[in-house]
Amino acid sequence: MGRRDISYIVVRENIIELAHISKYFNNFKQQHKDFNMTTNVRVSCINKTFRHDPHIRIMNIGGIWTDSKRWKISQQQAISDIESGKFAFYVSANGKAARIVIAMHNGYKYIKTENDGLHPNNLLSLPECL
Repeated sequence: MGRRDISYIVVRENIIELAHISKYFNNFKQQHKDFNMTTNVRVSCINKTFRHDPHIRIMNIGGIWTDSKRWKISQQQAISDIESGKFAFYVSANGKAARIVIAMHNGYKYIKTENDGLHPNNLLSLPECL
């Protein structure tokens, strides 16, 4: 058996092992539907549109990663990330965290904190992103 044959066997065994891990993880997720690997992300700024309707006023949300790098995404991307479970966004004020949720108004999806009523006041009170 040559070196190339051994390399092929090692790669093939690693692929099989990854398939087993993936299958195990998928079974685990099916058995534990409440299991969530969502990353919690703090929102510390927004960009507003020039519209006065609070439901369509937020254009972008942003913040700072733990490595001090700034980030900013559109409201539509934030909605997609929340729906997919990729990220769970929140704002923090006076030592309390408020989760950002998706709401619907006149057939239009927008984001707000769960503490807000109809209007996304907690988000709209954040400073503008750079």
